[in-house]
Amino acid sequence: KNPFGTIILIHKLTACFEDQKVVFENNFVEMTKNWKKTKYKNLTYTHHPNYKLDLLLAEKANLFIDSICTLLKVDTLKKQIDYTLVRNFDEFANLLGFDYFSYEFTSGIASTHESYIKTMKGPFHAHELVHLVSHFMADFILYEGIANFLGTKLVEEKRYYKTMSDLKRYMEYSDYSIKDFFEKPYQNYYKNPFGAFLCEYIYTEYGMDKLIYILKLNTIKECTLLEGIVLTTNKSEKEFLENFEVFIANFNTER
Repeated sequence: KNPFGTIILIHKLTACFEDQKVVFENNFVEMTKNWKKTKYKNLTYTHHPNYKLDLLLAEKANLFIDSICTLLKVDTLKKQIDYTLVRNFDEFANLLGFDYFSYEFTSGIASTHESYIKTMKGPFHAHELVHLVSHFMADFILYEGIANFLGTKLVEEKRYYKTMSDLKRYMEYSDYSIKDFFEKPYQNYYKNPFGAFLCEYIYTEYGMDKLIYILKLNTIKECTLLEGIVLTTNKSEKEFLENFEVFIANFNTER
C-alpha cells in the first residue's frame, strides 16, 4: 500500500515442487517458457510467438547502442542484453510478477547488473537502453535524467517536452524550492523531467564533457548530487540553484 492506504500492487508467485519440496518462482519463468528467442547483434529478444518482431527497429536499437557508447565515451557492450517484449500493460505487469500493478506511467524496466530490459515499447526502447549502456553510479535524478535526455528526447520528443512542461506548471504553485527537488525523496514522479532539466542545463552551459564528468562521479556513495554539481560547475551551491531556477523558467518546452 502507499501512504494513503491505497493498494498499489498485488504480487503473484508460482508454487512448484522440486525434490519433494515446495519452492516459489517468479511468474516470469512460467509465463515465458514457450516464448520465442531472437538474437540480433547486441540484443536477444524474448517474445510471445504471436509477437511480430520489427527487425528495422532492432537494427536502430543496435546503432543507438553504438552511438551512446561513443557519445558517453564508455566501453562497448561485452554482454548480450536480454530484451523481453510484451504486447500490452497487463502482460507487462504479469511479466513482472503482479496480478495488479498501478504504475501505468511505467512502460519498461532495466537492470544494469543483470543486463536485461523488459518493455512494452517495442524493440527500440531508447530510454532503457541508455540505462544499460551507461553503467554510471549516478543519483536517481541524474540516472533518469540522462536516460530522458539521450533516450526519450530522441524517440518521444513530444512526451519529453510535455513532462517538462508539466513540471514547470507544478513548480509555479508548489511550495517546493529547487533544492527540495534534490533532497526530498517522495517527488519521484517529477524527478525524471527534473533530471532532464539538469542534463539540459549542464550540456547547454558547460558542454558534453562536463555532463560526462558528473555522470562519472559516484553521486550515490561518494558525494551528493548537489556536491557533484558544485564540483562540475565550479559554482557555489547557492549560485547554481539560482542559475538553474532561471534556466528552467526560461526553458522553451513548446515543440
